[in-house]
Amino acid sequence: MSFGIAHVLNERTTLRAGFNYGRNPVPMETMSPLLASIGERHFTAGGSYRMSNGWKLGGGVEYLPRASVSYSNPGAPLGVNAEEHVNYIAAHFMLSRRW
Repeated sequence: MSFGIAHVLNERTTLRAGFNYGRNPVPMETMSPLLASIGERHFTAGGSYRMSNGWKLGGGVEYLPRASVSYSNPGAPLGVNAEEHVNYIAAHFMLSRRW
């Protein structure tokens, strides 16, 4: 499930925000630190600005709240009772030109 909103501030500037929720498709009993898709919720915010001569500047920020998993697979390389935690803030920027 995801949803987002865009608000056109003026003819050159657009602001955006969004939320994404996705359950982990990998069963917990087969989870591995090599494929730790344990984050379920992502929050995003960003925007874009149209400059002159077809140039456009855009960017955004993504936030993943803390997520944890405990491994009970005895065949895992880190043994039983190993834990993994993930959370992050990511930023991206883009400069493009339309001809």
